[in-house]
Amino acid sequence: MTHTKHHPDHEQQQKGNEPYWKRAHHDWKFWVALSLMLTSMLIYIVTLDESVQPETKNSQQVKQPLP
Repeated sequence: MTHTKHHPDHEQQQKGNEPYWKRAHHDWKFWVALSLMLTSMLIYIVTLDESVQPETKNSQQVKQPLP
């Protein structure tokens, strides 16, 4: 009966052969990039892209029709 020994080096070699996208969640750079991306998306949503201008008294009074 042949018995194969289980070597820890062999496991590490197999993990190293996997594509990066399969083992990316173990990398700290992945989590930093994900947290920065989610933070920037949250800031974008909360600030409304800063495209909404606050209304002032002058802008409410002067409304000209568009040509």
